Amino acid sequence: MVKGESNNFVMSENLEYDLIVIGAGIVGCATAFTFGNQGRKVLLIERDMSEPDRIVGELLQPGGVIVLEKLGLKDCLENIDSIPCYGYGVFYKNECVHVPYPKIKNNISYQGRSFHHGRFVMNLRRAVSKVSKYVFYIFSYSHIPSDVI
Repeated sequence: MVKGESNNFVMSENLEYDLIVIGAGIVGCATAFTFGNQGRKVLLIERDMSEPDRIVGELLQPGGVIVLEKLGLKDCLENIDSIPCYGYGVFYKNECVHVPYPKIKNNISYQGRSFHHGRFVMNLRRAVSKVSKYVFYIFSYSHIPSDVI
């Protein structure tokens, strides 16, 4: 058996998983959410479930926004003070060149989003937690014996 330190989660040796994901960050959560929604049993392991605290923010390009929508995770961009982004500004001395994202159709532009990284990760974790029938967490771990996995 493996016991998590922070939530007394116990993983039985006779449980089987289709997929084990290490890390409940952006990619780990998206992976666990996607496979969990396909009916697969996923073990998602994360050592620290507190909100990540980084100095930097995130700029999610339009392609990333489209992928989140296809995965059913676009709602994770809501309620995190995200700001729409429609292109770039390139500054040199006193000059600025605006480089917009291309138009999709009907004069509508692709849209990126800028936001606080930690809030986005927490929304992704909440989305994964709603797939609880298939996704399991170990919130904190110190050692997982190789014969268990």
